[in-house]
Parts: sequence; C-alpha cells; structure tokens
Amino acid sequence: MPLFSLRLRFADVIHAYERFHRFPPDDLDYVQRMSRKRDSDSQVMLLEVPTDAHLQQFLALCREEDSIVEVLTITEEEFWSAPSNSI
Repeated sequence: MPLFSLRLRFADVIHAYERFHRFPPDDLDYVQRMSRKRDSDSQVMLLEVPTDAHLQQFLALCREEDSIVEVLTITEEEFWSAPSNSI
C-alpha cells in the first residue's frame, strides 16, 4: 500500500498542540497505518492508505479542518528528521 509523507501546517503552535489528539480522527477506516509527530505549528505524518483516492479523501478532510492552513508533501527522510515536540 502506498505510504505518503505529509506536513499539516496549522494556524499556529497552539492550534497544532490542541488539535493533535483530535485530528485526524481515530475512526478513519481507510487509514491502514499512521505515524505522526508534532513539529512546532505542524503535524508531520507517514500515512498508509490503500489508494490515491483514499489520499484525496484524507486531503478533503484536511481542507474541512479550519485550523489547517496548508498541507505539504514531504519526504520520508524529512519526517524522520523532524523534531517531536511535547503534546
């Protein structure tokens, strides 16, 4: 299954902190596996979903979250090198 590396940038550090346990929701049945870290005003994540269509569904969910200002594709290396801030 495809593995996607993403950076979800929130409006600010406080939004990233407050939303960490609430976004993304736990009940997304199409997410096969997810690893994520909080990095300042962002969440960086490795997201495994079955198809590109499922990725588009996840990105649509990100667009609905008013505190997310940007979603960027990153490399897996960028994920692993990103710091992991306290939650």
